[in-house]
Amino acid sequence: MISTQNDYDKTRITGVKKEKIMNSKTGFLKGHWRNVAMLLIVYDIVAINMAYFMGLWLRFDCKFSTINPVYLTAWEKFIPFYTVFCLIVFWRARLYKSLWKYASYSELMHVIAASIITGLFHTVFITILFGYRSGRTNAHRLR
Repeated sequence: MISTQNDYDKTRITGVKKEKIMNSKTGFLKGHWRNVAMLLIVYDIVAINMAYFMGLWLRFDCKFSTINPVYLTAWEKFIPFYTVFCLIVFWRARLYKSLWKYASYSELMHVIAASIITGLFHTVFITILFGYRSGRTNAHRLR
């Protein structure tokens, strides 16, 4: 039973007491929340890979046959590193330790920061590793 107004506010805001979500000794998620985090990681792996591929597909007028093989090769070689990097950034930004039902300004800032970091990583390393960007202005050099 809730004894004070302050306890009621904490329960209402967080939905679940922190002790039930986090292991106090290790700082890792416990039980159900660990399973939720794992499902979110699997979802992010699929979403990262599909978003990158769908970007290529849309870039080439939604026709798989018109995607230059150079871009597909770059996607195949770069996506494992990019996926792992994104997952590390998301984990460090504590995106898997939040209760999204009660997301606040701080979670928004974590999402924005993680998006900027992963976007910059993608832009810089795809250019460095493959020596080109995927714009139309460079397409004539690849043929």
